[in-house]
Amino acid sequence: MNISKKDWDLFKQKLKMKTGIDLNLYKANQMQRRIGNLMTRHGSTSYVAFFNSIENDKQAFASFIEYLTINVSEFFRTPDKFSQLETTVIPDLLKKSSKLNIWSAGCSIGAEPYSM
Repeated sequence: MNISKKDWDLFKQKLKMKTGIDLNLYKANQMQRRIGNLMTRHGSTSYVAFFNSIENDKQAFASFIEYLTINVSEFFRTPDKFSQLETTVIPDLLKKSSKLNIWSAGCSIGAEPYSM
């Protein structure tokens, strides 16, 4: 899909005006890929055409926003995994070394690394 910068910029502007979501705050390539996949499924060949096709359809627009956004940001989202980490994984690792380096990739609000 070869889309112009003007088309992308207009799409971002229309989305921000309607929803307050500023796509300039996200990696352009990632957003373009995600939205591009959805556009292809809808048969749209440009971002603006896609936006125009879903703008006044409440269900289609809600589905788009649901697809675009992460709607859950909850500390200890999967308690059973943290419990297993606490009771099994960390004690086993501490048997091998008294120092642990922990990397938490993709955390939403930053709470996960601090929970360690």
